[in-house]
Amino acid sequence: FASEAARRLSRWDVLEEVHSPSFKLRQKAVSWEAKYERHLGEMFLGFRRREESLVIRGFNDAVKTLTQPLASASLVGYRQAADLLSRAHCALVVLDAAKGEHEPLLACMEDRVGAMSPSLRFREPVLACRITSLQLLGKRHEAGEMFIKLAKLARKSGNQGAAMAASNRALAMGAENAVVEIAKLQFIRGYKRDAINMLSKEIIRSEECLSENDRDAKIRLASLRLRLGRWSEITKSIAPSEILDNYRNATFLAPESEKPSYMLGRYFDVLLTETLQAPNEKPGSLLPAGARAQPMLPAEFSAREGTASSAFEYLPYILENWSNSLHLSVRYIHQVLPRMLTLWFSFYELTNGEIAAATRPSHELQKKVRRGMNEVVEKLPKSVWLTTMPQLISRLLHPSKQVVEVLMDLLAALVAAYPDQALWYVVPVTRSADSERAARARSIVKSAVSLAKSKRVAEVLGAGGTLVKELIRVCIQGVPQRTRMIKASSALKGLLRLFPSPVAIPTQKALSCQPESFVDGDSHVRFQGVDEEVVLMPSLMKPKKVSFLGSDGRKHVFLCKREDSGDMRKDARLMDFARVVNRLLMKDSQSRQRSLSLRTYEVLPLNEECGLVEWVDNLVSIRAAYLNMYRSKGFTTSFQEIMKAKEVKTCSDVSYDHYTDSEGGKADGHETSCGLPG
Repeated sequence: FASEAARRLSRWDVLEEVHSPSFKLRQKAVSWEAKYERHLGEMFLGFRRREESLVIRGFNDAVKTLTQPLASASLVGYRQAADLLSRAHCALVVLDAAKGEHEPLLACMEDRVGAMSPSLRFREPVLACRITSLQLLGKRHEAGEMFIKLAKLARKSGNQGAAMAASNRALAMGAENAVVEIAKLQFIRGYKRDAINMLSKEIIRSEECLSENDRDAKIRLASLRLRLGRWSEITKSIAPSEILDNYRNATFLAPESEKPSYMLGRYFDVLLTETLQAPNEKPGSLLPAGARAQPMLPAEFSAREGTASSAFEYLPYILENWSNSLHLSVRYIHQVLPRMLTLWFSFYELTNGEIAAATRPSHELQKKVRRGMNEVVEKLPKSVWLTTMPQLISRLLHPSKQVVEVLMDLLAALVAAYPDQALWYVVPVTRSADSERAARARSIVKSAVSLAKSKRVAEVLGAGGTLVKELIRVCIQGVPQRTRMIKASSALKGLLRLFPSPVAIPTQKALSCQPESFVDGDSHVRFQGVDEEVVLMPSLMKPKKVSFLGSDGRKHVFLCKREDSGDMRKDARLMDFARVVNRLLMKDSQSRQRSLSLRTYEVLPLNEECGLVEWVDNLVSIRAAYLNMYRSKGFTTSFQEIMKAKEVKTCSDVSYDHYTDSEGGKADGHETSCGLPG
């Protein structure tokens, strides 16, 4: 492909020769790829000569060349057509550059690349065409910025050679972030000291030419400070006080950004953890010898300077900075809020019980933490706390009275503000086997009703309490042996009397407390009735598959289940863990491209033994898949054989529900489901 090589290297004399009438193709049968490259080369020649008619003619020919293979590939799917679409984008980039003005051109190019798959294979040809087009327009600086984009893309794809080559080209063109990109590559390659030195020099240069009113320059400098602090933290090349100074400077430079405050609070948390793990070490003794030899550490131990002798001296600074971060944005809510609550709970556990006075936090520190946590609760919007409802509920029996008071007030405010979601977390606790836990939950509900001063909240909570009681009765209700189906009109009379109900149906979507998928109260689907047919699952406890009729006219299926020897709260925590895994998968570009995720569903404990499990259609349990495979091979099995094997191996900790069949739905118990069609 002489045409492609010539235009990429800007060898216009070679490109002219390739497209001259005297140039003869060696191959008799020319592929569509070669034809496309020839037409794209014609577009660049027309662009260089400023002959718009030649550019348009080359574009039309290129599109015609792509039409037939694109039509065939599109029948298979987008992935097969992605390469062809990338080639079409390249032709459009040259056409826009030849016809458009500078500013609209850059905006159009950004939109075009943003619509493409974030893969080096597909974006690199488009970026290469953009760079060549900008060079032909004489936009050297803009072309350098495109090289920076190409270097970032190559670095994230693991192609360090291409990333370094693009970074050097950007540096030669005077791109602003070329040095930073080279430093990142050096750090990845293991030359960490060189990378830190390059970044430090770039920070000094940026500070010297920083203007007071240049907001973009301040944001860039804040980003460099954050990166220097992070790299220094990883290499432990400087004292904690200097790392903290980098993070603090970033917060001053970019006060509207949530990341500097998050990073500052995160490093205080790192110092807290390291102090807990090595309580007998002197501050700074974990640093490399070179860093310790320099007189960087202050004379007195100071939490603000990262040299506290007591781990929880850092807690007030953690609360302050993470609260500021969440107040600006909820981007780091899943990293910050659960950890903040864990530290708060752990701190007050030290102030109670028989703990030596030497290890007990001082009264002054307790005042700081109490004041800091009160400010966190007051500053953050109530909707943010919904993401931690299970964690808040789990600590209702915390040994500290101060913690319990704050918890109960916070939970009461959440129930009053968001009764549709919070109801399914708080009201079931009123049916707990632990009398003290149940009493505190009832107190929360009572306080929520008085706080809301709304008849609707009182009505929803009252109906929710009655519904939870009746659902528990349905879970434990006995049924005749060898029965596979019962009638709701005869067996579930108590439940039917409660409908229609103002209570929201607890689907995973309705109870989603994530900021990006929060469901407004007016959008919830309410209970309207129960389908007549109730299916009994073939397991020892006979869980009931109940179809609830919603106000949206659809059926919402749940499994009313009792765990005789287990705890439904463990099932709920397993789903919480699966959602954490999904968030981690979504952060990785390769995982997003492959659509990797765990299929989750809602699990609602009604008490320690009973609960609701949201039904997922069109799934086959792994046991059902294995049984079908065994039957095809001529093997048979039964519950009796399984139980005999269980008794022989004395596996007394395995419950019956581990050997249940779901009949084309969500597996009963903890079985794993595979995505086979039901």
